[in-house]
Amino acid sequence: DSHSNYRRMSRSPIKLVSFDSTGTLLRVRGSLGKHYVAPLRSRGVKVSATDEASLVRHFLKAFKQMNAKSPNFGYGHQPSSMWWRSLVKQTFANSTISVPGNIDMDHVGDELFESFKSGDAWEQFEEVDDVLSEIRSLGLKIVVLSNFDERLPIIMKNKAMDTRFDKIFTSVGLGLEKPQRTAFQAVLNASGVSDPATALHVGDHEEKDYDSAVNAGWNALLLDRDGRFSDASGPSNHHRKIISSLKEVVAFVKQHNSSTV
Repeated sequence: DSHSNYRRMSRSPIKLVSFDSTGTLLRVRGSLGKHYVAPLRSRGVKVSATDEASLVRHFLKAFKQMNAKSPNFGYGHQPSSMWWRSLVKQTFANSTISVPGNIDMDHVGDELFESFKSGDAWEQFEEVDDVLSEIRSLGLKIVVLSNFDERLPIIMKNKAMDTRFDKIFTSVGLGLEKPQRTAFQAVLNASGVSDPATALHVGDHEEKDYDSAVNAGWNALLLDRDGRFSDASGPSNHHRKIISSLKEVVAFVKQHNSSTV
């Protein structure tokens, strides 16, 4: 059971630390709405600030719809660029923005797909560099495990972050998505780590990052930068190890490994 799992883990020093990407290491610079309406504005379409602000809601709804219909960015069925093209169209179709008929939304989708490869579209959280350096100084392997398409390694390279990791695993690259247990197993196999109890995953999603890692036999930390889970009492969160900054990862690893020597 999970209790004996945790007892076993407490005897195993951590050798590998895995991070989720979006919301953990990186976030979109500025508002998503601003990025999404930029190709329309450049084509002369007037978009109000209210419409721009509401676009995130329409994006999230479209993302949920697309992911249910075609999981993992269309892996095995279509290129991820085509998946995102459909998502962009669905986002604007859900919205109150009136797009003139002469605008080719396929081109808009392709333009957005390319623009999000740019390092300028993203910013890394301020503590990331220091935290990665400290973890590296402990002699541990560091990887990324993210539900993302093939652009993530390019984005990381454009942000000069790629060399900080031993490997960047994406769900499209693996053909496996979190919360699938096999995604975590694939990371262990590719990293030369045999015991999941010597691995730690850090991310900001309860099921996809925390619960799935624990179910795969890993240690896990749930990142909660904005206090989303702080008042979530009851059975869903009392057992999860919650941190508010990645700085706490270093302290956790040091404490964990010192108690296992």
